[in-house]
Amino acid sequence: MITGKGGTGKSTIAGALALRLAAGGGRVLLVEVEGRPSIAATLGLGEFPRMPEKVASAAGGGEVHACSLDAETVLEDYLSSNVGSSLAIAAARRLGVTEFATTIAPGLRDVLLSGFIVAEARRGGWSAVVVDAPPTGRVVRFLDVTRALGDIATSGPIHRQAADTAAFLRSGSTRVHMVALAEPLPVRESLESLDELAEADLPLGSVVVNRILDDALCDAALSLDHADVTAVGRRLAARGGGGPSSSEDALTTALLDELDDVAARARVQRSSQADLAGAWRGPVTRVPALPGGVRIEGLYDVAGLLGGLDHREERDE
Repeated sequence: MITGKGGTGKSTIAGALALRLAAGGGRVLLVEVEGRPSIAATLGLGEFPRMPEKVASAAGGGEVHACSLDAETVLEDYLSSNVGSSLAIAAARRLGVTEFATTIAPGLRDVLLSGFIVAEARRGGWSAVVVDAPPTGRVVRFLDVTRALGDIATSGPIHRQAADTAAFLRSGSTRVHMVALAEPLPVRESLESLDELAEADLPLGSVVVNRILDDALCDAALSLDHADVTAVGRRLAARGGGGPSSSEDALTTALLDELDDVAARARVQRSSQADLAGAWRGPVTRVPALPGGVRIEGLYDVAGLLGGLDHREERDE
């Protein structure tokens, strides 16, 4: 499971992890549950299919299959398989399945989606299932609603599915990885969400600190002063064949602005990483910022950095 505050790049990390786990001949399912097309666009698709289909190849003959879960389809399939009542299915269609789910019990949508994911993990022949899960504000409810619904529904198929799903999500087969930026608000929200996940007894994995500036760049930005940059600007302008001019001033101003920006980001990044290290004792994976954003080639590059998120060997022990 991959979660994180919105805007941290959790969908990108989910796609890259799927490629990482598929490398060497694996067959991995990537599941999206929020209806957001960002990772599909990175893979060159308008959207993910409703049922698992191959969307990418990985190194060594691996395959990534993907689907975007639709609550209405999952619920109708559930009613057909477990209730078997044409009246119930007709009512669901007439009212709208999402509204029908809310009428049955709060949280039923999430328990059905998570139940589908667990069922696929067990029966689909996948070497791993990667879930682009809801963001930090919703992820605990999404993963822990199975326990609450299991307490409400004391018997029947809903109770059995809730209990089975809750047990799987708390087993050694599952990890919840958190994606954060090295900034105060994402770090604080990530730590709060990690505490909530731990209280719900959900197994935690790594914190992925995304879009990290290079350490050497940070060192350089923090060590240079304005006089150094002004001198560089003058030398560059002189190479262009001109003396002191407005173009020299413009170049120097641009360099100074860039220096100030990078230095400010470097200070925030290092302070935020120190805050994270002081509160989180688990593994941390650093992913550098990629110029121009992440395209499919960059996704494969990011995949190579996510070794700390691969716990297949732990499951085999």
